[in-house]
Amino acid sequence: VRFLSRHRGHSHTAVVPADEASRGNWMDAHPPGFFEYRDAFGPTGKYGRWIRTHHAVLQIGDGVFVHGGLSPTLEFGSVRELDDLVIGEVAAYDSIWRALVDRKVVWRYMTLAEAVRFLGEEVKWLQASGETVTPEQLQPMQRLLDYRKWLAASSGGPLWYRGLADAREDSLIVGVKAMLERLQAKYIVVGHTVESKADVVARFENRVFLLDTGMLKEEYGGRASALEIQDGRFTVYHVDGAPKVLSAAARWRNLVFNSNVSQ
Repeated sequence: VRFLSRHRGHSHTAVVPADEASRGNWMDAHPPGFFEYRDAFGPTGKYGRWIRTHHAVLQIGDGVFVHGGLSPTLEFGSVRELDDLVIGEVAAYDSIWRALVDRKVVWRYMTLAEAVRFLGEEVKWLQASGETVTPEQLQPMQRLLDYRKWLAASSGGPLWYRGLADAREDSLIVGVKAMLERLQAKYIVVGHTVESKADVVARFENRVFLLDTGMLKEEYGGRASALEIQDGRFTVYHVDGAPKVLSAAARWRNLVFNSNVSQ
């Protein structure tokens, strides 16, 4: 497979290397199923299309549901505003990637890390060469090079933040309470970080519930779990055990919820 750099005027090879050592490294980085996986999770793939129909962060009644977490230091207005921003960045990424592939600047099956390394070299070459490049040509490359500044990729953003699982509770409890009060919410439910391989964990005086119990056995050795929230009652279900009402449920039982949520 070859992809072309229109700016340099020559082809860049993306083929399996001939020498045994390089070939082995290439095969390790592109194991069987690599290309099918990339297609499936792309914007037009079976799973990619499905993922892009969902929210990044969602508030239902008194609860906020998010993959990674919400940092008390993150500046944002409403949950809807934050969700729109992340979804917009994902759409922008898809558009930038498609433009760079169509212009044959990057190969469609490059990993993001490979593309960023290549684009960094490409931009440096263009700047040193003095070749005339229009803003329309340079902007997509520069935006992708700056992807770590995007909220969707930031370690402090809602998709990657781990502080609600990893930070000391006394260091964040004041900020968590203030954030929930501002959002007119009472609790946050998050995944992403495997806090326990056995049970859903409640933190920050039962204001944060950690759902990730490491269900991928090959990697974490945990088990599949689910949290049902209904009429102020928090019930944990495991694939291999009886349902368990969290002790934190008593805190919520007398509250009036706007919605019943199963997550």
